[in-house]
Amino acid sequence: MAGWKKDTIEAGFLVLPEDADLALLQRALDALAAQTEERAASEEKKRKLDAEAAKKGREARAQKAAEEANLLAYNAAAASSLIVDEDEAMVEAIEEYVRGNPELCSIVPGGFDHFEIEGQTTGPGGVVIASVAASSGTKYYDLVAHMKRSEGGQWSVSKASLSKE
Repeated sequence: MAGWKKDTIEAGFLVLPEDADLALLQRALDALAAQTEERAASEEKKRKLDAEAAKKGREARAQKAAEEANLLAYNAAAASSLIVDEDEAMVEAIEEYVRGNPELCSIVPGGFDHFEIEGQTTGPGGVVIASVAASSGTKYYDLVAHMKRSEGGQWSVSKASLSKE
């Protein structure tokens, strides 16, 4: 298509005949140049995608390691004598959450008079799921509170659900 003929090979070189159409040759060279640019752009795009995927993988591994470190630190604190103080701080956060969410109290005439942490389970993202015994007079209720500790050490409740036993 570029103008070479089979009989124009001399000493290992392709030689164009004198009457060859140079426009055909130019089109062939342009097509080769475009293919080279396209290949380079494709390789650059692949390199960028690979680098981005590697970066996301590193970030995910770092996030997981941080969450595991937080979980280990929490479990160590929970296993120590600090758990009593932690329970009190958690109960205070639960009391504040219940006061701010009257729909929880509407189930219980007169509201709650006491909360006690019965168990704790660590969840994803540093969340602690606390099983709480809530009482109103002589009636007891199970409360499940999803809690998280701030950088400053303060507990907060993101959601709580209640069911009468």
